[in-house]
Amino acid sequence: MKKTFFALFCLLTGLVVPAQAQSTNTNSVVRFRLLYGGNRYGDIDVELFDQDKPNTVSNFLAYVQTRRYDNTILSRLLPGFAVQGGEYTVANPFSTSPFSLVTRIPTFGDITNEFASSTLRSNVFGTLAMAKVPGNPDSANSVWFFNLANNSTNLDTQDGGATVFGQVKSGQNVLTSFNGFGLNHGILNTTSSFHTFLCAPVHRSGDNAIIPFSDLPVAYDGQFCPTYATLFTVQMIQLRGPDVVGPKITITAPAENASLTNDNVLVRGTAIDNVGVASVRVYLNTNSAILANGTNSWSLTLTNVPPGTNTIDIEAADIAGNSTRLSRSWFHSVRVPLTLLTVGAGKITGATNGQLLELTRPYTLTARPDPGNLFGVWTGSLTSAEAVLKFNMESNAAFTAIFATNLFPYVKGVYNGLFYDTNQVDQQSSGFITLTLGDLGAYSGKLLRNGRTIRISGSFSADGGETNAVAFSAAETNQLLMQVDLTGSSDQITGSVTSQLWRSELILDRAVFLAKTNPAPLAGNYTFLWGPDTNAVPGAEGVSSGTLKVDAKGGVTMKASLADNTSLTLKTAVSKNGALPVYGSLSKGLGTVVSWLMFDTNLPDTDVSGLLSWFKKTQPASKIYPGGFTNEVMVVGSRFTAPTTNRVLNLTNAMIGFTNGNLAADFANDVTLGPDQRVTNNSTNALTVKIQKTSGLFTGSVTPPGGRAARSFKGALLQKQNRGAGFLLGTNRTSQVTLEEP
Repeated sequence: MKKTFFALFCLLTGLVVPAQAQSTNTNSVVRFRLLYGGNRYGDIDVELFDQDKPNTVSNFLAYVQTRRYDNTILSRLLPGFAVQGGEYTVANPFSTSPFSLVTRIPTFGDITNEFASSTLRSNVFGTLAMAKVPGNPDSANSVWFFNLANNSTNLDTQDGGATVFGQVKSGQNVLTSFNGFGLNHGILNTTSSFHTFLCAPVHRSGDNAIIPFSDLPVAYDGQFCPTYATLFTVQMIQLRGPDVVGPKITITAPAENASLTNDNVLVRGTAIDNVGVASVRVYLNTNSAILANGTNSWSLTLTNVPPGTNTIDIEAADIAGNSTRLSRSWFHSVRVPLTLLTVGAGKITGATNGQLLELTRPYTLTARPDPGNLFGVWTGSLTSAEAVLKFNMESNAAFTAIFATNLFPYVKGVYNGLFYDTNQVDQQSSGFITLTLGDLGAYSGKLLRNGRTIRISGSFSADGGETNAVAFSAAETNQLLMQVDLTGSSDQITGSVTSQLWRSELILDRAVFLAKTNPAPLAGNYTFLWGPDTNAVPGAEGVSSGTLKVDAKGGVTMKASLADNTSLTLKTAVSKNGALPVYGSLSKGLGTVVSWLMFDTNLPDTDVSGLLSWFKKTQPASKIYPGGFTNEVMVVGSRFTAPTTNRVLNLTNAMIGFTNGNLAADFANDVTLGPDQRVTNNSTNALTVKIQKTSGLFTGSVTPPGGRAARSFKGALLQKQNRGAGFLLGTNRTSQVTLEEP
C-alpha cells in the first residue's frame, strides 16, 4: 500500500509562514522549522519571555545555541491537547531506513519551576511550555511542548504548573493543523499489535532500552512501519535579522550514479549564502553527520565506504540557522568470485563458475534441466525451489543447482481421497480432494470441505513434495502438505491439511484402471446399508440405504437415501487395493458423510464395508431430526445381480418389521415373496411393497395396527446376507425397517 504523504501542507501558502521581521521588543524570538525528510512542513515563530521566565528561557536558548536540538523529533502528539519535542534526536532524518534508534538529548540538568514567577502565563493555545516528570515540579530540562488548546484548568495547577515561557507570534495555522491528526491519520501507536509484530522496535542508544512511542506524529496516513524520513523533525533558528534564505549547494564529486572502485571517496562541492555559510555536514547512508572541511568550498574524505549503492546527504547551514539539503548517490564497485555447482543432469545460465560479480548488485540465475530431468532445489548461500534464483551478490556466495530424473510420467494421473483427523473425525476438519497430476509435476484439482469447493493448483518438487496454501476465507487459510510416491509402488499421495486449530491426515489414491487394457475387477452393481448408531443420542433410528455402481475404469457412482429423509449422490473412484473414498456435503454444508469403504469380495457376508461418520448440524427448519446428531455407523454392502426367473432374495416366507421412531409400538407384517418379486401381505394391517429388481431397492407403505394413516418407507436388499433394511418416515423421526426370514 502506498503511503499518502501530507504534501498538501507544503502547497498551501497559509501553512508555510512567510518570513517576518525580527521582534521589535527585547525578547528573544526562535523559529521552529518543522520538516519530514527533506520536505518543509511549516514554520512557527515564538517570542520568548526573557524577563518573566529568565531561567527557563536561558536554559532553552542554551540548547538552541549549542545545537543540541538539531535533528530532534516530535515525539508525542495528542490532538486538542499538546504536541511535544526536545527529547530525542535521530542520526539521519533523511534516511528511508526503518525507524529503530533514537538518542536522548544530553541535558544541562533540571531547572527550577518558574510558573508563578513574575507575570502569570497560562497554558492556553499557542503557548510554549516545559514538560516535567509527574510529581516533581522542578524536573524540567530539555523537553518542551506547544499547547494545542486551552489547558489552563489542569496544566496551570499540576505539580506547581507547567512553566509557559513563549508565545507563538506567527504560524498558528501550522500549529492548528495538528489538531486534525488522529490515530493512523498522522499518528502511529508503535506499541500496537500491528507494529510490534511487523515493525522493528525503537531502541535508545547507550542503554539499548526499547522506547514505546504511543502517539508518534508521522507524515502519512494509514498503518505503516515508520522510517526516519517520515518523522517530523525540528530545526531551531534563533532569528537575528531578515535572513531566512538557506545556502545554495553544489556537489562536484563524486558524479551522480558514478561507479567507483575506491574504498575511500572524496566528497566535495560549494555552498553559497547571501550572508554567510556557517557549516557543511555530510550524512553517509544512515550514519550520523560528519562536519566537512571548509564552507564556501568544502570537502570530506569518506573512508571504508561499503560496497554497493551509497547515498550522501549534504546539509549546509548559514549563520542565521537556515539550512539546505542536497543528495547524491554512487556505486562502490567491488568484484568477488561466484561459485556455481550442479548435481545431476542440467546447467546454470546467467553466470559462470568463478565469474567476478559486483557486491550488492542484483543478479539472476536460471537452472535448466536436461531432457528427462527436473530441477530440484538451489542450495548454498540461498535455498530455493524456484528454478529462477534472484540474489544480491555477497562475499563467498556459492550456489548449487540440484537436478533429478523426472519420475512424474510414471505416476501421473487422477488422484482421489480424503483428509480427516484420525483421532477424532469431525465435520470441520474433514474433506475430499481430487487432483490431476501431469508428467512434469504440475497439478490442478479441487478440495471439498464443510460445504465449500476450493480450486487448487501448483507443482510438486522433483522429490515429490508440495506445500500449498488453501484460502477458505479472508480469515482462514489452511496449509496443504503432500508427498507423491514417485516409486509408483503405492500409487498414493499422502500428507496433511492443517489449520491453526486442527491437523488432518490425507491419503489420495491414483485411478489406475483402464476400460480396455486394465478393467476394474470390481466393476458391477452393489447395494449397501448403514445404521442406526445405537450409541448416539439422538441418532437416526432408521437405516440408510443405496446403490454403488462401479464402471470398468474404477469410477463409482453412489446414490443413497439417508435415514433423515435426505438424499446423497456423489462420484468417486476405487483404488487398485479396493479403497473407496466417500465424502458428501448435505443440506448446503449443514451435514456431511465421511468414510473409507473397502471392497473385499472374498468375505462370506459382505463385498464392501467400512466405518462411516455422519454429521448433521442443528437445522430448526428440518422436519426430521431438527436438533441434528453425530453418528458413527458401519456400512455393509454386497454385489447385486438382477434376477431373471429366480427370486431377488432366497426367501419365500418373510417378515417386514418396524421398530423405534415415532411408533406407538413396534410391529411386524408377515409377507410372501413370489418368483415375480411380488410381495403379498399376510397380516391384517395394510402393507404394500414394491421391489426394483434391476437395482435391489424397495419402497412401500404401511398402516400401523390400530392406526388410520399410511406411512411410506424405503430401503435396499443385500443379496449376500439374504435380507433388506431401510427407514419408515414419522413425524420428526424415522423408524427402522427390516425384511428378513421370520
